Amino acid sequence: MQQSEIAGEDLILPYPCGNCRCPLCRWSTMAQGTVAAQSIEHHIAREHGLSTKRKWKCRACNVILDGHAMREHYKGLDSLLSECTVEWLRLSTKPEDTIPAPKRPTTSTERTRSHRNQNRQQQKIRRSRKAEDRQGKLQRLYSLYPRRAVRKILEEESIGYMGTKDLAAAFLESTYSQTPPSTNQIMSDGAHFDRCEWKNPTPEELRILSSPPSAEEIKHRLSKA
Repeated sequence: MQQSEIAGEDLILPYPCGNCRCPLCRWSTMAQGTVAAQSIEHHIAREHGLSTKRKWKCRACNVILDGHAMREHYKGLDSLLSECTVEWLRLSTKPEDTIPAPKRPTTSTERTRSHRNQNRQQQKIRRSRKAEDRQGKLQRLYSLYPRRAVRKILEEESIGYMGTKDLAAAFLESTYSQTPPSTNQIMSDGAHFDRCEWKNPTPEELRILSSPPSAEEIKHRLSKA
């Protein structure tokens, strides 16, 4: 069963496509080619409410392209494979009168080096697969829960609330609720306001207040910013 991916708005499908699984759930299609791609796109739009753009991922080299570019890329790979097959057959075919050279026995040092190289290559392949699996999991997590994926990338953990519901309600009330002023406080503040001697500005003061700031004032304010 092949696995599809979602990266942003792109739905990445394996090329050639067939027997593919939805990246957001366990739904899968048994169709082949373009029919399989259309089935997954319709499923994602209908069941998950997402509008995606189709991209193809080469199963031979993992390059990601659109439809036309992927078809040209795959034709190139097929042609290259045919040429390599013909060249391999030519090189591997030996004349009947050719006497094979005796094979030199390998030493223990050479066998050890060969074994080490194989181990290193296997370790490199395993690390590459683990990195691809981790990237795929993060992509699926980001498509469902973007904030959780960012916290996971930054290696941050969200600490849950350990208190009771009453303590949380009391904290929110004391922080965001304000007791309305009493009648006596309103009357006292009103009396202070009434005793203020408010003067109406003169026409010259009104002209100065409504005029735009000068270049010197703008320069002075910017220097203090």
